[in-house]
Amino acid sequence: MNTLKNRNVLSINETLKRAKLEGMDIPETALRRWVRDGTLRVTYSGRKALIYWPNLVKLLCGESAQVKLHKANAVS
Repeated sequence: MNTLKNRNVLSINETLKRAKLEGMDIPETALRRWVRDGTLRVTYSGRKALIYWPNLVKLLCGESAQVKLHKANAVS
C-alpha cells in the first residue's frame, strides 16, 4: 500500500496533504517560498520539486540542514 504516511519523498502537493493528515497546517505559499529561497532543501525531477519529509519536520522544529553545514564548515 502506497499511502502518503509511508513515503518520505513527496511533491509539494503531496507534502501539503501529508502535513494536513498529520495535523500540521502549512500554507502552500510558505512551503513554495521555502523551496524557492532554499530554506527547505529539495531535489528536482525536471521542474517538480521533491521534498524529503524529515527535512520539512526538522525545519518546522527549528533545525536546518543548511545551518548544520555552516556550523560544520566554521569548526573545520
